Amino acid sequence: MIEHLVVGDELESYDIATLDKDNESLEYVKNWNVAELQHAPVTAKIKSIEEFPVVGIYDFNSGALQSTADHAHFVYSDGAYRFKQSRDVAVGDALVKVDGTTEEITSIEVLMIKRPVYKIDVEEYDVYCGNGYITHNPIIKGDQPVIP
Repeated sequence: MIEHLVVGDELESYDIATLDKDNESLEYVKNWNVAELQHAPVTAKIKSIEEFPVVGIYDFNSGALQSTADHAHFVYSDGAYRFKQSRDVAVGDALVKVDGTTEEITSIEVLMIKRPVYKIDVEEYDVYCGNGYITHNPIIKGDQPVIP
């Protein structure tokens, strides 16, 4: 479980071809995309973990994946693989699974609850697997309500 992870633990990760692992800016991540997925499984070491209380959790496919509005997920959308923040993901996009296959997003619900979430910074690839899906180091702003 995510709350049991500690700095130094290793997580399943992916070296995604053409993704500049030295550029972690949100602008770069949001604008990067590739038409054909080329990736290799690797491990990434947890560099830091921070706990944040948030109000509002995005729930994809009835509990398959939950995250904050700001968290960036690896999706297949509009004919390309890209990272989208939860608030920008749409029904019809597809989450990318750890084996490279995709799962179409059929439902998105915003649960207006207050609960802790965890910002995990992994290196060197900046992506890790959560609940079987590829996700990116999140951008979390702390205890702020979600405005869907």
